[in-house]
Amino acid sequence: MKKSLLHRSLAAFCGLSLLGCVSVPKEAADLSQSVSKDLAAYRSSHLQFVGLYFDKIEDDINGFVDSRIDPGQSVTGHTLFI
Repeated sequence: MKKSLLHRSLAAFCGLSLLGCVSVPKEAADLSQSVSKDLAAYRSSHLQFVGLYFDKIEDDINGFVDSRIDPGQSVTGHTLFI
């Protein structure tokens, strides 16, 4: 008796869980592809921006060093023989 009730309950649960499945609309797949393409474009743009930003920082540092240090002078103030 208990086995029969258990089997019926299990069969009912399996049957109802199959009815609970939903299908994904086609628009969801299209949206996913669109978002994926947008993210790739944003990533590429961000990497390009970061590269340009660090190039600018490097140019600023090099310009500062070039304007402050004479090529014939060492950092300690002693003259270098070049």
